[in-house]
This record gives sequence, structure tokens and C-alpha cells, in this order.
Amino acid sequence: MIRKIIATAAIVLLAQAYLFLNILPAVIAFLLLIYLLYICLEFNPKIEAERDLPEKLYDGVRTKARLRIKNLTRKDYIVRIKERLPEGFFSEEPEFVLGRMEERSVDYWIIPSRGVYRIKGPEIHVGDIRGILKKKFQLDSLKEVEVLPSVEKLREEAKADANIRLSRKSRLGTPVEFESFRKFQIGDDSRRIDWKASARLGELIVREFLKEWEGDVYIALDVGREMRKGKPSKLDYAISLIYQISMALKEKKLGLVLYDEFGVRKVLRATTEKEKLLMEIKFPRMRGMQSLKVARLRIEKSILRKSPVRGFSLSLLSSIPQKSFVIFITDLSTNVGELLNAILQLRDSKSIVVSPNPILFSEIKMERDEILRLYKGYVEREELIRRMNRIVPTIDVGPRDLLGEIGAFL
Repeated sequence: MIRKIIATAAIVLLAQAYLFLNILPAVIAFLLLIYLLYICLEFNPKIEAERDLPEKLYDGVRTKARLRIKNLTRKDYIVRIKERLPEGFFSEEPEFVLGRMEERSVDYWIIPSRGVYRIKGPEIHVGDIRGILKKKFQLDSLKEVEVLPSVEKLREEAKADANIRLSRKSRLGTPVEFESFRKFQIGDDSRRIDWKASARLGELIVREFLKEWEGDVYIALDVGREMRKGKPSKLDYAISLIYQISMALKEKKLGLVLYDEFGVRKVLRATTEKEKLLMEIKFPRMRGMQSLKVARLRIEKSILRKSPVRGFSLSLLSSIPQKSFVIFITDLSTNVGELLNAILQLRDSKSIVVSPNPILFSEIKMERDEILRLYKGYVEREELIRRMNRIVPTIDVGPRDLLGEIGAFL
């Protein structure tokens, strides 16, 4: 910017000297151009630099990056670091003076966003001490990083959303939903006596409430390829949802079963230390677009009769204790028939399916052919959800849906 101002001033002075036949503006312009030429010839920065990032990054958590830089010349320079980061990242842009032949390490922070990325090296802007000239260097390094979910950020999101709570009709929370009246029996809590109904009928009447579920709660999370694709992926959404559910359960124990299209990958038994469960969901995100293919589901009599389980179904079934409340989180892209078969075999257990809709998580450009493809996928998806609901309560969700929208089904 200053270089342009000096050059413009020289041109104006030369024009003035020509128009007014005055030699003084021409001399000043000549001196300015000589000065500009001198600093351009003098400015020849040479540096060596290397940037380090931690092995583990966490979503929304400030992470310290370190740049080691060395000045290979005998001139002082002003240096500014500018990271070339993916969308959703934030970075500090430190600026400092690098002395002649100086070698130093500079620490600055980066705030990452969940997913798997290939991060390029930063841009290093080097300017002369007068602030007139600048030169840009780019580090050619390329590092692949996975940004894991942060429990702290999930906790903040849960507090910020006013709808993150279970419905009053929840079978998992405190039994506060009124169901019916009945006669008072020895051992009943006197606080449940309805005095108006008792006075009207001439005998003690108590209020009955819906009972909460007495077993542990298990979340069966699909960590297959389709759940891990996209930015953010359906798996990222599922992790946020699991945290919200765990906070709403309060004193209830929560277990976690991780499975994919081949079977169960990991089983974490029910515990009250729910935040530790989230840290075990360490599966790399997948590159590429999500498939909008909708699984075919034929509800055959053999399924409804609870046919013998085998393979995928048996692996899933043996991992979930009986008398549990099971929340399946899956996009229903594969193994739908076997999944239903396992659900039907869970005797004395209650189950629901929460399904992130691939269409709502897709990154398809809204062009005519793609809109038709989306509509076809939407119709097929609606039919799949309708068939699923004949067997097990199934909730179709998008990236903006939180626990407040699905609480009535729990």
C-alpha cells in the first residue's frame, strides 16, 4: 500500500513539473523513485519454517499450534502467520518482528471443527521493517487430522438449548404424568391423595402416574461407513444427541453398543459415568458423498414370528442385556431386516429407532436433476419409515433436531 502511494506521488510530481515547467517537483519525484528502487533491491527475505499441530484435536477447544521459523538474512522483518484452514475453523494470526539471523518458536491457537481434514501449511507474510514491501511464503506441508468431539462443548450446547429435556410423558424420567384414579391402599403415599375426588366419593382416592422404566438404558449406535460420511457427518450428530440423552437421564445408568454393517465393534456396559462413554466413539470420518440409496424392507411373516437370529442379528442381540430400554441410532442404510429381527428378539425390553435422514444430511447441489433424485429418495425414505413404524417406533431426524423433538417417543 505504501509502495503504491510513493509511486503515485512520484507520477503526480512529474506531471506537475511538466505542466508548470518547474524542475523542483521532477527532482523530488526522481529521488522518490530512486528510494523505491533501492528498498526493492534491498528486500530479499529468506526463511525456513516448520509448523507443528498436536496429534489430538477436539471440536471447539482451543489448540496450540507452534511455528518454528528462522531468518536466513541479516535484515529485520515483520512476520505475520496466516493459517489456510478448512471451513468452520478459526485461528489467531500472530504478527511479530523477526530479527537478523534469528530463530524462534511462535505459539498461537486454533479452534477446530469436528471431522476429518487434510490441513495445508500456513501462509507466512514477510514485510520489511518500514512496512512498504511484503512477500508471501507458503509451507508445502500437508497433515491429515481427525477432530474428536469435545465433552465440554457438548455440555455447553446442551445447556444452551431450552428444549433439551425429556418429555413429561417419558418412561425414563421422573413419573409426573397423570394416568388414572384408584382407591387408597395401605402403604400408598399420602401426598398422592386427591382430596376433591375423595370428598365427592366418600372414600380416599389416590392419583396413579405413568411408571418410569426400571431397567438400564442402552444406546446402539451405528458407526458404519454411511454414518461417518459428510461434514458434519451423521455420526457427529449422533454423538451430540447421545450427550443430550445422557444428561436428561440423570440418575439412570447408560450403556453403549457400537456396531457397523459387519457386526458389533465395541460394548460399554451401563454406568453412571456417562461422559466417559463419548470418548470411546473414536472412528475416523469417511471422505466422499453420502449415498442416498434407501434400503429395501420386506416385512415378512418370518420376521414378525421372531425367526431364529444369526450373524449380524445374533451379534447385536447378545450385546444388549434383557429388560433394557434400547435406543437405536442408525441411518437404516443397511441390514434393516436383520436389525428388526434383533429388535423383536429383545424380550422384556423396549426399543425405539432414531434415524438421521441421509437426504437432510446430504451436500447435493440444488440442480434440476439432483432435485428429482432427492425427491425420489425422499418418497422411498417415507415408505421405509412407515413400514418400520409397524414394528418399532421410528423417528426420522435432521441435523437441526435435538432431544426436545424426539423426547415424546422415549
